[in-house]
Parts: sequence; C-alpha cells; structure tokens
Amino acid sequence: MEICDNGQDDDGDGQTDCDDTDCAAAAACQTGGCPGPDALIFGSTGTDQAVTSGGPVAISSRNSSGLLGVQFGVAATGDQWAFSGDLGTQRPDEQVIVELLFVDNQGGSSTPVGGNTATITNMDAVQGVERGPAIAGFAAGGDPTDGDFLSVELSPDVLPAGADGGFTVGYVADLDAGGNLIPATNGADCPVNELFSVVLGAGNSAARGDPSGDGNATVQDVVIIINHAVGNLPGPNCDAAMDADGNGTVDLQDAIRLMSYIFDGSSPAIDRTCQVYSNCNEPLCSP
Repeated sequence: MEICDNGQDDDGDGQTDCDDTDCAAAAACQTGGCPGPDALIFGSTGTDQAVTSGGPVAISSRNSSGLLGVQFGVAATGDQWAFSGDLGTQRPDEQVIVELLFVDNQGGSSTPVGGNTATITNMDAVQGVERGPAIAGFAAGGDPTDGDFLSVELSPDVLPAGADGGFTVGYVADLDAGGNLIPATNGADCPVNELFSVVLGAGNSAARGDPSGDGNATVQDVVIIINHAVGNLPGPNCDAAMDADGNGTVDLQDAIRLMSYIFDGSSPAIDRTCQVYSNCNEPLCSP
C-alpha cells in the first residue's frame, strides 16, 4: 500500500506519493484542481477537494470517453468516505471484488481515480443509491430491454483494511448497447456527469408498481397511476411506488408498463423489491 506523504514508492509500482493513483483521494494530495480525466467524485462539481454532506450524497464522474458501464465501491471509515476497488462479496467458491472501472461501448475499460473524499455528517445508514440527473432518462420505458440496469450492494462482506462499512454499485447504461451512453466530460471548466444520489436515513419504503401498498401488482395499482398521471386524483405521497419503469417520472408509460408486467408473461420483470426511496414520504411496505 502506498503511503502518500513519505517520499517513497511503498508499493513498488514506480509511482511515488501523489503520483500514485492509489493516493488520488488522500488528503495530502488534494490540490484544488480538476480531477480526471477519468475520476469518480463526491459532489456535483468537478473538484478534488474533500466535500462535506449530510445527504443525499451526489456521486459524479469525469470520463474522457463515452461510457456504457460503471462500477465502483465506497469504503466508509467512521464519517469518512473514499472510493475503493477493494470491496466485494465472499461467495462459497470465490471472492468477488468490485474494482473501480469505466467501460466504453466497445468493451474497452479504464480505471478511474478516486477524485476526492467525503465527510458525512449524517451517520444514519445508507438507505439506497438512486439514478442522478445524468442517467435518469436511461431507465427502462415501455421496452425494458432498451433501458439501463442498476445494481447496488449496501452490505458488502469484503471490506478494505480499516473500513467499517461501505457499498458497491454496478451500472450499465443500455442493456442492448444500442443508444444510451454516458457522455464524455471534456472542457476547460471541468464538467462532470452527476450519476448517482446516495440516500442517507431518509425516505420511506415502497415497491415499484404497488402504489396501493397491498404487496401485489394489480389493476388497482394501474388505475391509481393513471389517475395521478392525468391529474384526476392524487396518488399516494410516494412517487417511487407509481414510477413502475424507474425513470424518475410518473406518467402513463408507467401504467402501460405495469399492465404489460401483469398480463403479458413475456414482459420483462419490474424490480418490485421493497426498498427505501428518497421520493417516498409514506411507508408502503416493510423491507
């Protein structure tokens, strides 16, 4: 492991202190500049300075080329967060580690640096990771195979030394690699893509496609979504439950998607896992 302020190449990779990518998030290497060209950043602006947040916590990227896939881990040590490629899951036959990785639409990959660190003032548990503005429109619509895929592990059982928690994220912008692409962030003003929002101890539990809260997907739920979408009647105070396609907007497309899910056996499934959403202000299920 590289020690970032002792003038030595501790890990023998030919890079010393802040020249080593392992030190990108170290306090001793924060210079106030623009991280990148390939970096993961806490916050919604391009900075390599540590940020302080009480949540939700934005996670952004600086990427020199368009991206189809992103994966990363965040290690928590007390109130300090840092990007890490050393978190993962211990399976019966192997240990699966989620490395820091950017993937373009040709299958090429690069290893982003951790552009900064974060101090979290809200010590409540991480409740979930949601799509940020840069990818909110990529969520599956009427044809889920044309949409994206987001996977989050909130309790990885493999952690880097010294960490007492963390989470991992895996994301593919388009399942058929046909359209959605996270754009490159080139420009002198250090632009970023705000990819994710990490929810801390806020929101309530719901399942997508179940605004009635009865645990089932039925025509009743479809009618609730339609009435809310056209303004006839207010739905529950929980947009996430009515947002069946998960694209961040409640509209008639959600009702169509749910009808297809209920009555068309070939329709791809809706993620109806009961989980906490920041845009849900009343509990509709129990995780």
